[in-house]
Amino acid sequence: MGFGLLFLGYFMAHLMSVFSLGCLVRLAGFMLMIYAFTRLHKYNVSFRFPFYSAFAMLGVTLADCYGKIGELLYDNLIVDSFSLPEGFFETVASADDVFSFLFHACLLYAILSIAKETEVEKIRVAAVRNFVFICLYAVLIIVSKLPFSFVESYKRYFSMPVILFYFAIIILNLVLIFTCYANICDESDIDMPLKKSRFEFINKFREETARREQKAADDSVEYAKKKLEERREKRRRK
Repeated sequence: MGFGLLFLGYFMAHLMSVFSLGCLVRLAGFMLMIYAFTRLHKYNVSFRFPFYSAFAMLGVTLADCYGKIGELLYDNLIVDSFSLPEGFFETVASADDVFSFLFHACLLYAILSIAKETEVEKIRVAAVRNFVFICLYAVLIIVSKLPFSFVESYKRYFSMPVILFYFAIIILNLVLIFTCYANICDESDIDMPLKKSRFEFINKFREETARREQKAADDSVEYAKKKLEERREKRRRK
């Protein structure tokens, strides 16, 4: 359907991009997600919202890449001159905060919409939970930028917890997207065997999910059999 590509693109854009010149990896990640949204749009029109917002993130990432690569070339004497407007990276960072919130809001809305359509309750609940966390993170970012003295004095204490909270949200979104991949599929793909992934942690996650689902199904069958036997026994006594 496209959730596998979305998972890979989201992982590239938000976790693999933390390294030096990670903006290039982030750029590739958003391009991959845009392609994934074109596929998912066929199944639910709500995916047009993250599709368009991903282009905004693509633009911000391009600006970031331009600044970082330009400075790298200049520092290594590859180009003779390079200059950026004052406050360039601060502006890019602020734009990234705004468009990142918009992108995640659109993404979670689309996932919520397809979860309602397919009646997968656990995905619907997780999408709402992650949206609440995204809103809380946005509030923390806004508070950190307020021009008050008490904010400046406490900023150094809260910067690390805020960063950890951000990465926790990213992990939760990755789990959510993977849950969509594991539980929502095209009708033509229902009877197809699941391909083994090259990533061992994904295979283990699939096996554990399948085991739990099978156990739940077996427990339901056993419970139904038990209730049926109890009814039969009551009838015999009568």
